[in-house]
Amino acid sequence: MLSEPSPRDFQGHGTHTASTVAGRTVSHANLYGLAKGMARGAVPSARLAVYKVCWLFGCTDQDILAAFDDAISDGVDIISLSVGGDIAADYFQDSIAIGAFHAMANGILTSTAAGNAGPYRGKVSNVAPWTLVAPASSIDRHIIDKVVTGNHVSTLGASVNTFATKNRDDHPLIYMQGNATILPGDCTALPDINIVKGKIVLCKHFSDEIFITGIKGLIYIDDSSLDVSDLYPVPFITVSSLDGLNLLSYINNTKNPVANIHKSEEVFDSEAPLVASFSSRGPNTITPDILKPDISAPGIDILAAWSRVAPVSGIINDTRVVKYNIISGTSMACPHVTGAAAYVKSFHPNWSPAAIMSALMTTGLMTKHYIIYLCSSTLFFEASEISHFNLSSMLYTAKPMYPSARQDELSYGAGQLNPVKAVDPGLVYDAGASDYVQMLCNSAYNETMIKIVTGDASSCSGSSNGTARDLNYPSMALHVQSGKAFAAKFLRTVTNVGGARRYRYKAEVWADHKLNVTMNPSKLKFSELKEKRQFTVSVSGGPLPGNSTAPATVIWSDGKHQVRSVMVVYTD
Repeated sequence: MLSEPSPRDFQGHGTHTASTVAGRTVSHANLYGLAKGMARGAVPSARLAVYKVCWLFGCTDQDILAAFDDAISDGVDIISLSVGGDIAADYFQDSIAIGAFHAMANGILTSTAAGNAGPYRGKVSNVAPWTLVAPASSIDRHIIDKVVTGNHVSTLGASVNTFATKNRDDHPLIYMQGNATILPGDCTALPDINIVKGKIVLCKHFSDEIFITGIKGLIYIDDSSLDVSDLYPVPFITVSSLDGLNLLSYINNTKNPVANIHKSEEVFDSEAPLVASFSSRGPNTITPDILKPDISAPGIDILAAWSRVAPVSGIINDTRVVKYNIISGTSMACPHVTGAAAYVKSFHPNWSPAAIMSALMTTGLMTKHYIIYLCSSTLFFEASEISHFNLSSMLYTAKPMYPSARQDELSYGAGQLNPVKAVDPGLVYDAGASDYVQMLCNSAYNETMIKIVTGDASSCSGSSNGTARDLNYPSMALHVQSGKAFAAKFLRTVTNVGGARRYRYKAEVWADHKLNVTMNPSKLKFSELKEKRQFTVSVSGGPLPGNSTAPATVIWSDGKHQVRSVMVVYTD
């Protein structure tokens, strides 16, 4: 706690994220038999320097900035910061943006979490263009559960329920009415213990206080959380609203309703990776023409190390002690991206933070959509993963997608993390401190604001007029007014990192039918390492409706490298 400073991890969050980055290889890692197997961090040979910035009641700006200062002084290579709020703040008011700028100026990339306020638009909380922002995606292991009622009907749901089920271990099942007109199914207020003790409770809303009442289990009705498996001190399961209605019907039409929540099990998820429902979406509310988040990474049902002094469920009265835990969040995605960045830097120790970001973003995994024209107004799409393409009748967007809240690149940025490919990206979009200062100048930041961010005498004197989208960023975003035609240009510079031989890159463009996208020139030639070439991307289109997106992809291809930049045009 704040009154008792200690380096110990009393919450488990820091231990989990640190081991995801650099945990050593461990055989038979598991949580009560779940996710059992060999576990290791992204870069197990890396050395960790850990700085505690969060306490029982939150994370202070002073501690965050002090940790950045210490990390820079200690000469770290990458900073991983699984911290963020529910909304973005102006860069000069954001301790993470300020600290990350100083780190970037010293050659250190900062990886951050996108936030857990999804699936609504505009909730991504870390948006500074000099940080690498990670949304959370699913993996091919999904943890599910089931509740069996007294009429032998099984209902599937999601949870990390570690409690073994005994034969015929049924318990009375009740529904908490709450206030039927204001908040039906409410378990947030501490209920009468005599009513709920020894029973399984069906709720639409709950708080942690319910777990000190002696309940035998909790069934939570929530459609938005079915892709995430949560862990609690009692048997727990999340079910859909439709299944919740069926359970309520069973309760209302049965004299003595009973139920049994089984222990969770693992199933293969063939649809992975999909962006998590909780993962914060763009657009970037501070700099609308910079796309955030950047690159998605595993963040659902992640097994990693856990502090032995932290409650496994995060609830104080949970006394179970474990070595490993399974949790979800963009905090879990962030260290995956950090590890990938460290992996790339191990091959290219002299690359700038922007070059590493570019390598990861331009090599993300993609999906292709075959477009079958049945008539002038009908399109069918069939998706499958690809690594190379050369067909003119396809629309390319990045993978993954969240089917019930699909918002394209506003959800997952440049696609799914692909560390091995990022080691050899071919070309990179590089940038440095002066480029970011120029972007701030183009975004109407005054000198006082800029000096708070940079900590030096940087100013806008002599700066040319421009826009934020002039920043040499690996992705492209354009915020337009709904109902009006639009046209814009993106000037970009790519640097050859593929080697000192001759390279010939050809431009490829795949755009939504509502967009007209061109690249000029359409060919780039390189003969030397670190050689630079400029090009312009032009985009135009007719009116877009409100709250809509139109994606595109621009690619430089030499037959070996596919240097892909996503673009999204969007309206409020």
